[in-house]
Amino acid sequence: MYRLISIITFVALIIASPGLVHAEKRVALVIGNGDYLFQLWPDLDNPPNDAQDIAATLRDLGFELIGGQALLDLDKQAMERAITSFGEQLQGDTVGMFYFAGHGIAVNNTNYLVPTDSEKLTRKSVSTTLISANLILDQIPENSGLSIVILDACRNTPSMVRGVRGGSGAGLADMKAPSGTLISYATNPGNFAMDGLPGSRNSPFASALIENMKKKSVSVLNMFNNVGVDVEASTNGFQRPWLSSSPVKGNFYFAGLAPDTAITTTAQQNSLTTEMLFWQSIQNSQSAADYEAYLSQYADGSFAPLARVRIASLTTGPAVALKKPSEAILRSDYTAGDTFRDCEDCPEMVVIPAGSFQMGDLSGEGKETERPVHRVTIPRMFAVGKFEVTQAQWKAVLGKNPSYFKGTNLPAEQVSWDDVQQFIGKLNVKTGQPYRLLSESEFEYVARAGTTTKYSFGNSITSNQANFNRNIDKTTPVGNYPSNRFGVHDMHGNLWEWVEDCYENNYNNAPSNGSALTGSNSCRRVLRGGSWDNGPEDLRSSYRNGSTTDSRFDFYGFRIARTLP
Repeated sequence: MYRLISIITFVALIIASPGLVHAEKRVALVIGNGDYLFQLWPDLDNPPNDAQDIAATLRDLGFELIGGQALLDLDKQAMERAITSFGEQLQGDTVGMFYFAGHGIAVNNTNYLVPTDSEKLTRKSVSTTLISANLILDQIPENSGLSIVILDACRNTPSMVRGVRGGSGAGLADMKAPSGTLISYATNPGNFAMDGLPGSRNSPFASALIENMKKKSVSVLNMFNNVGVDVEASTNGFQRPWLSSSPVKGNFYFAGLAPDTAITTTAQQNSLTTEMLFWQSIQNSQSAADYEAYLSQYADGSFAPLARVRIASLTTGPAVALKKPSEAILRSDYTAGDTFRDCEDCPEMVVIPAGSFQMGDLSGEGKETERPVHRVTIPRMFAVGKFEVTQAQWKAVLGKNPSYFKGTNLPAEQVSWDDVQQFIGKLNVKTGQPYRLLSESEFEYVARAGTTTKYSFGNSITSNQANFNRNIDKTTPVGNYPSNRFGVHDMHGNLWEWVEDCYENNYNNAPSNGSALTGSNSCRRVLRGGSWDNGPEDLRSSYRNGSTTDSRFDFYGFRIARTLP
């Protein structure tokens, strides 16, 4: 599931000895808030599961738990008492770990955890109603041992509290690591984490954290790096855990050292610190060359696996099956599922098989505009954009970016049907290929991807499958959500997508061969798929909308199709 929850891990490493092992005193406070009392904060499914499983793992690793177990659904007073009790245990060389899962927001660059009894929120009541993340850091004595603080908190601030002055709709703020501190994020700043696929008990980050804490002879730095590699791989690159740190002394092993394993020397620790500083300087880079430079110095370094994943995502993705225009013109051996590009900055295309389907309101719960249900036959393969056209792709063709939500990998929006025709015309000249808009029946065929349910995911849809219902209150980067069976993303939500057809109030005159229903150039045109601003009913595969050809909104976009030889 795409999570309304994102995880930030603060690991305060104030260590005097050169290596900490499994014999020191260990104390943990684990809190999971999911059952919120008031509508301002929606209930969350996985935080109690994550908290209970993290607590069980820590108990097995020798941690004494405050309260004897994971503490669930705490109000403000109970959270403050538990945090104070935790702080009182952090003495001498005690290893302390704090874990919180639940809602959280950032106001004026300060992160706050949300107790279950938080009812109202104004700019004056934030500090008295919520729990500042700084309260946890304040519990760490100056001369304590190792302290680990993990905040699993929401990055999707509910719309009702976004009016708070200094509040952020993107969720938690980036906190700088104080001296001797390592900070590990479950996902890169500004993004959000996944809550787990349907039927899963834990989020990808919690699952990876639990498994990697159990491994012997893995230092805390390498452990969080391994978590990052696992999460990035399990989410197909969508979720990228993040690290920042000041220089770190000593070492710590959650599961201790395996027999005959030597403790890291001081020289090795100094090398790790230098490597960490190098990694910090490039970790936000979008250049594959920076990660290659890291690997040239640290081919077997702590972040080498993550660097290779980053290089692959930055270099292999855009280059998949890249075709020069002259080669593409001659090609006639396409098969369903193939992907290709006709130029370096052209949209990536997916080949869609021919076939037949029932078009319209199959559930009987739709509108009259979705009837009568009728069979449509798509007589030949065609190609469709794997993603909505991005702002970078729009700018590469037309040299400008009209979008309201700026971002090179965000979909192009505030584009009218007329604007789209201009884009397609210039792209055709540039590539020599017959690009076009999808017909309305082709759009529904691709959106259904062989299903007969309301959505390609079933008869319901959740925020981990599509961007809708103002869950994020803006567009999201293309490809953030799972593809359907045809390998196409965002056919539900994110943006309404223009298609070629003129809008009619029913299907009485609809073509049955996959072609577009056309009329005068001034007719109202069809939009499909729903947007970030719409409720789930508008995202159904059969739902239809229409607008004039000069309409521009920040929830209107498109994807392209291409006729194949």
